Amino acid sequence: MLKHVLVPLDGSALSEKALDFAQRMLAPGSKLTLLATLEGGASFPAPGQDAAGRSAEEQAKLYLEHEAKNLKLKGFEADTVVGKGDPAALIVDRALRLGVEAIVMATQERSDLGRLLFGSVTRAVLNDTPCPVVIVPNREQQRVEDEALTTDADLGFDTLAPE
Repeated sequence: MLKHVLVPLDGSALSEKALDFAQRMLAPGSKLTLLATLEGGASFPAPGQDAAGRSAEEQAKLYLEHEAKNLKLKGFEADTVVGKGDPAALIVDRALRLGVEAIVMATQERSDLGRLLFGSVTRAVLNDTPCPVVIVPNREQQRVEDEALTTDADLGFDTLAPE
């Protein structure tokens, strides 16, 4: 079982889905390191606080501290890191420095083509990191109903019966 994962957060509901997924992967007592990068248009809500007059770095720190506090209440260890620069490079660098066992991150699906290709940050992380990367997609899981299943005959294939 994993003991330490890195979860990049950008303040979006989607990145928080990745955090939820990471919690389900780990047993209480495991460690999550929450990483916020200040590049790429991230917007960090400061829960219960007025963001007016606060720098982006202060807002990110408050946001991560709030998330870390919630994790600790659930029995996890949690650390926070705020970095400036290229998000993919920061994610990979922090994963290497901390020796995490996995990265759990979200990816955007902005178009039909986006469903085939990962976002640029996700792709760069996948290419450069030495540890497994769990990707949480930006869509709801769809269930296939029994009546929606297609048979070979429906697709125009002949089914061979054993002789």
